[in-house]
Amino acid sequence: MTRNACQTSCVALNRRLQPAAAGGIIASRCTCFGWGVAPPFAGAGRRPGPDATCLGQKGGNEPVASAYTIRRALRSDVDVLVAFTLQEAYEAEGTNKDEAAVRRGVEGAFADPPLAAYWVAEAAEKGVVASTSVVTEWSDFNGGHYWWVQSLFIVPEHRGGGLVELLIGHLARARSAAGALDLRLYAHSSNERALRAYRRCGFTIAPYVIMRLPPGQR
Repeated sequence: MTRNACQTSCVALNRRLQPAAAGGIIASRCTCFGWGVAPPFAGAGRRPGPDATCLGQKGGNEPVASAYTIRRALRSDVDVLVAFTLQEAYEAEGTNKDEAAVRRGVEGAFADPPLAAYWVAEAAEKGVVASTSVVTEWSDFNGGHYWWVQSLFIVPEHRGGGLVELLIGHLARARSAAGALDLRLYAHSSNERALRAYRRCGFTIAPYVIMRLPPGQR
């Protein structure tokens, strides 16, 4: 993504978040620090790298768990989740998804029965700054559910501070409490930033290839 593209995308995200921010749900804003535009916490001369490091492992810092509260998402979070999902798709794939389709997808988590489960991370006095979601897949081979990480988005100014680890750790514990099998995910093959972050969190490459048959092919 070019700097201009990031700035254009961030403007769109900030516009989507503006009504929610006015309601006190979220105060964080999108910034393009990957091109030298430093986030508010950066010190003089500091340029944060593009990676979201999974802290708590060799070479990492201690995660600041006390800075965030992770909770199950509520229906009142839908507008923020839609904005996060649209931005995540743009950053991961460089595509602008249909907002109506994304909203339908997010709202599926609040249907009966729910089609997915979302969690959000809140920062003190900042509101919702991150979200993640899972969907399940039944395994006849192993007689249990796999949990698939469907989405994980962190607003740029809260990246690189241990929030990836906190979110993945929370999902792993919830997975274990539910008696599920593996915690799995897939990422776009060109999204090296995400792949590096997930490897640092302990994910390994599985011996499978994802294949698809688009509508209308047969």
